[in-house]
Formats: sequence, structure tokens, C-alpha cells
Amino acid sequence: MSLRINCIICTTAMNYLYASLDKNLGQHDVICSNKDIAFWIKKNYSRGLRDVHILNFHPKYNYLKNHFFDSSENLLWKKLKSNKYQNYYLSFCSGWHFNWMQKKLNLKFSQIILLDDGIGNTLLVPTKFFILKKIISFLISLKINSFSRYRDFNNPNIENIITIYGKLNNFSFHKPKNIINISENFRSKIIDNMQKNNLLFKNKYGIYIASLQGIYSKDKTVLKKIKKRINFLEKKTNVKWFIKVKPEDPNINDYKRNGIPVIFTTINQELILDKNIKYICSGYDTFTLNSILLGFNIKLFIYNDRSKQMHDKKINVINKVIKMNSFTNFEKIN
Repeated sequence: MSLRINCIICTTAMNYLYASLDKNLGQHDVICSNKDIAFWIKKNYSRGLRDVHILNFHPKYNYLKNHFFDSSENLLWKKLKSNKYQNYYLSFCSGWHFNWMQKKLNLKFSQIILLDDGIGNTLLVPTKFFILKKIISFLISLKINSFSRYRDFNNPNIENIITIYGKLNNFSFHKPKNIINISENFRSKIIDNMQKNNLLFKNKYGIYIASLQGIYSKDKTVLKKIKKRINFLEKKTNVKWFIKVKPEDPNINDYKRNGIPVIFTTINQELILDKNIKYICSGYDTFTLNSILLGFNIKLFIYNDRSKQMHDKKINVINKVIKMNSFTNFEKIN
């Protein structure tokens, strides 16, 4: 096949949107591990899209699971490797997931165009047990540099990135040769989608985005805290509120039993906004950062549940962006 064909590896639907805004994308295939993401891509995009492959890889949770796939998937991995794509668009460039893709697709750093993947890309995040992971990953795959001393945009091996964080001048101490800033096109696309997306609710409404506390903890006080917040928000705004959850959240059935309407979707919140959504409650996270940076016309309520790592630095990033953008359409809550 022609070397002009590119490949997008999607761990989120947002990955595809970032890549699609590169004017040099051209014809491309997609690899993702989620049928919802595959459906969303096929429904919303067609230009240059050749094929979408759903494969059983596990980017965040258990690398060893990647070793257990059926023969049909093994054949598809071999086929994709033989395609010899010109460039790979992806949102990870270090770690077990990357090590796996190096092995299965023979990824090379010179082919990588790195995509934004959230607030973590604005932070200098060191890799824990860097030397040990570097050695083990080489022994497993015979691939070098699967782990970088610093993650994401600060990986010195990466030379091409697509970002909506270009205005944050200090978002990376490593300066790639080619930075494609898509923030304006990204914002226009989101606003256009808001007018076209199917309405979740016929009246004005709000979304509560469940924090990582809910996902990683079975502590029932989390549920009580969320219910208390939603009751407060409904009284304050006088609209219906829904909670958006991730598949890993162990409290999904408890939300429903407590009368909290649940939105169960793996698609990024930015991509499912519609014209009736007027309020969102979230933590110091990627959605909050993106909303402020891009000026979404939505009132934000921000809670301060601690994230798993670098929580105080995330607060500093968002507070700087609030000040930089003179953003006032938000309120902090307990």
C-alpha cells in the first residue's frame, strides 16, 4: 500500500478530533479499543477515513491483558503492521501501552504525531521507577525507549505534537520541532457540534462529572457527597441535573438507586455537549481546563476533590488559565 496512508490510535474520541484537524492527515485508518468510539467516528466523520479497527488493548490498567487475544486479532495486528503507515497519531508516547504498540506495529518515534490528552500534558510528570521499567520493557519486547523519564509532551523523543494548549507558553520544557496549534478550529468544531448534537433533555439542564474518587473508591461517603452536591446545584440553578460516569465507576447502581439520573458514555464530555446544557460541575481536571481555555458558554461549578497525583499543580494550572482568560463564569463549591 502507499506510504501516504496514516493511522490514528484512539484511546478516546477526542484523540480522533485532534487528529482530524491536522490538514495533512489525508487518508487514514483508525485503531481503537471501544465500540462506542468506533461508532462515534463512523457517524461523524467520513473524509479520508478508510477503516476503523476495534482491538482488545488496555492502555491504562493491566498491560499483561494485552498478551491474551484470540487468533483473529493476532491476524489483524499482523495485517496492520504490514501496512507500514506513514505516520501514527496517538496520545501516549511512553509506558506499557507504548511498549505494546512498538512491539505490535513497530512504531518509531520519527513517525509519531502526539495528540493532547488532557491536563497531564501541562505538567512535568516524572515516571516512577523509570530505570526498572525501561529494563523490563526492553526484556519483554526488545524495544528501546518505551519509557521516558518524563511523560507525554515532555518526552524528548517526540518532535511533532497537535495541541489546544499552545497559548500556555510553559506547558513543556521540551520544545518539539513542530507544534500544530488547533485551539481555534477545535473551539469552532465544539460550538458547531453543540447546535447539531441530539438533545439529552428537552429543557435546560446541568451535568455533574464524577471525579476519580468515585471511580477508584468504594467509599460510600463519596456517594453521599455527590448526592448532597447535586441537591445543592438543583436548588441553586432550578434545572435538572444528571451525573456522567465512566465504565469503571463502582457506584453506578448506587447512583440510580438514590434517584440520580446517570449518563453512561465513554465519549468525552466536550463532544456530547448540546444547546440545552447550561451548567457543568467538575473538578480541577481536563474538562474544566478546556472549558476555560476555549471559552465555552457554560456556567462551571468546580469542586476540590483530590485527584490521584499532582492535584495542587493542577489547581495552579487552572487558576493561571482563569486569570489569563479573565474568566468569571464559574463558582467554587464544597
